[in-house]
Amino acid sequence: MSGKRLARVVRVERRGRDAHLFIDGEEFPFHIAADDPIVVGGVSPDDMPTVRFTVLAERVDLVNEWAETPRDSKETSL
Repeated sequence: MSGKRLARVVRVERRGRDAHLFIDGEEFPFHIAADDPIVVGGVSPDDMPTVRFTVLAERVDLVNEWAETPRDSKETSL
């Protein structure tokens, strides 16, 4: 996992319109969108549990360095 560790415990607390996310006991320090759902997945014993949520930001930058693999030289176009 490229030097990153796996969270041991993720806890979500909703209080009215406010949502608070805790990762290993530490509160996530940024605003979470209150109107978007916090989705908890991986409920099967065979799946790794996951959490998806929306983080609010004044600006979002995307650096996309993913490069497509070259096409097979035997492939022909129509």
